Amino acid sequence: MIQPIILVMALVLISVSLASASSSLRCGRALVSLGADKIEVKQKCGEPASRDSREVLKVLRSTTDRSETHIAVFIEVWTYHFGPRGLGKQLHFQNGKLTDIQSLGYGK
Repeated sequence: MIQPIILVMALVLISVSLASASSSLRCGRALVSLGADKIEVKQKCGEPASRDSREVLKVLRSTTDRSETHIAVFIEVWTYHFGPRGLGKQLHFQNGKLTDIQSLGYGK
């Protein structure tokens, strides 16, 4: 009896997490999609309310010779607030390209 409950809870969590992610964002009449660069997003959506940036080191491992390559990835997160009745959005960029759009909720 416990297993069906766990399955239902897992499905609910997955659907909630998928619902909060998006592949495009409407800014007025303009549409911004994943893969857009920061210049395009700024032209279509304007200045974000806030920006956070950091550099992380990613490790790429070769499956053939077990070698590792370290690469620096520049990550920037832009936050937009679209008023008390609009959904807040967080846009994630990696090396200048839009890689993720997250909903923050209404008025946030």
